[in-house]
Amino acid sequence: MKVYFLRRLLLVPVTLFGITLLVFMLMRAAPGGPVQRDLQEMMGAAASEQGGSSGMRESEGNAITPEALFEIEEKYQRDKGVWRSYVEWLGVVPRDVERGAKSFESGKDRVSIAVPGVNLKIDLVKDENEPGGIRTEIPEKMLEEKKEIREDVTLSEEEKGRRVKKIEDEEKMLLDRIREYEWKARLVSVEELKQRWEKNFRGESAAHKVRIPDSGTTGKASPDKSVVLRSWSWYEGEEVEKGDVLAIIEVGAVSSELKAAVDGVMGRILVKEGEEVAEGKVVAEIDVLQERAVLYRAQRDGLLQGSLGDSERYGDPVISMVRKRMPISLFYGVISMILIYGICIPLGIVKAIKHRTWLDNVSSIAVFSGYAIPGYVLGSFLLVFLGARLDLFPLSGFVSENFSELPLGAKIFDLFHHAVMPLSCYLVGSFAFMTFMMKNNLMDNLAADYVRTATAKGVPYGSAVFRHAFRNSIIPIATTVGQNITLLVGGSFLIEKIFDIDGFGLLQFNAILDKDEPVVLGVLTISATLMLLGNVISDLCVAFVDPRIRFR
Repeated sequence: MKVYFLRRLLLVPVTLFGITLLVFMLMRAAPGGPVQRDLQEMMGAAASEQGGSSGMRESEGNAITPEALFEIEEKYQRDKGVWRSYVEWLGVVPRDVERGAKSFESGKDRVSIAVPGVNLKIDLVKDENEPGGIRTEIPEKMLEEKKEIREDVTLSEEEKGRRVKKIEDEEKMLLDRIREYEWKARLVSVEELKQRWEKNFRGESAAHKVRIPDSGTTGKASPDKSVVLRSWSWYEGEEVEKGDVLAIIEVGAVSSELKAAVDGVMGRILVKEGEEVAEGKVVAEIDVLQERAVLYRAQRDGLLQGSLGDSERYGDPVISMVRKRMPISLFYGVISMILIYGICIPLGIVKAIKHRTWLDNVSSIAVFSGYAIPGYVLGSFLLVFLGARLDLFPLSGFVSENFSELPLGAKIFDLFHHAVMPLSCYLVGSFAFMTFMMKNNLMDNLAADYVRTATAKGVPYGSAVFRHAFRNSIIPIATTVGQNITLLVGGSFLIEKIFDIDGFGLLQFNAILDKDEPVVLGVLTISATLMLLGNVISDLCVAFVDPRIRFR
């Protein structure tokens, strides 16, 4: 039996791995994640500024630049592949716990990025000889500032030394910070950035704007005249090389070409062919992607290390959010289990013994009526009549606002005073299954030959029921003990919403609506672990109740 339960326990992490991996991939594949939500908010804000739906059509491109998209992806840890992100969540490989990123400007190989914690910037310079394709250096600004101080003839040598020393102290602090916290740098290639852009916009582009020529370019147009876009020589989303004609515009009888200034750009049309546009108006946007520098600090910080990450919506650690709601869930879960087993088992015994009597019929009507009433419907009814109209129970909350100031006795009363209506809703549909399982099993055993033989030999009926039939009847009930352990982290979000209880049900529901991946996975991990352990506990209960059971 020990070997059997050891195998069952070893299957728990394997099963948990499969469950979390499946949910992780489904969440990443589902539309409407945090990246898409932020993109829609940004585009909606740009549309409002430009006014109406027409503004939305023209702002879809220029509201979202590649830099903005990449920053949003990095904010929500969506800049890596699904598999890499999952093993980082597990804690198998290090993940970026802190980072900063910035794209290089065209034609430059150096960029400055702020180092978190010291309010200073470090220069990242492209270097093919470095492991990440980039190296860290003291900012050029600091070096130039020291040079200017030394060359300043208006300053005394003492003042020069003092100012230079201050800059050198900042340099030392910056380098110590980089070394102490093991900050590293990596270079993100244009090809990778292009894939990330196309994943979100499917080849559409929105970055650098191409405006119609001014009067100095054509020699004909003037600020009070307009131009007409005559034709395009390429398709939306098509790549063009440097020097390719993007568009031909016409000012009166004079035509002029707009050409691509860099290689490998993707275009987006903002006006229709033949549409009259004012001088200086944006007629096209082209996407010019530049390599991106990332300064990061990585460590293993996942499930294997006991971390569930931080909420993407609220920024709070998932562990603290779970810990905050644990007392509420434990209270309702434990009380629910005690009441369910404490009422259903005796009621099932009575119904089996008093089968087809008025007591059996009345209790069956009551149990099935409760089973037919949804908990949230009963909650609304109780809230209106017992709470609002009769003022018998509090309308919302787990405890009163002054709970901490109450004496012990008053605290216990206040806790249960608030719990009466929610518990009624939780339990109203929970009695039917357990009650009739107990009744039917006991009736089957009472009709068995061994019970009739016992009563025929003179064993009192009560002893035959409780010493013989009851123990065999309780075996199916024992299988549900472990399964019901999930009640400790369960709860109906509708009931919690009605009574304003900040429990697990509402936490899970809001996390799913917000696509808050760390919270969903954190609560799922806890629930799935309890469910898997509950199955093992059920087997132990069955083995304890029924001595004939031997697991091999």
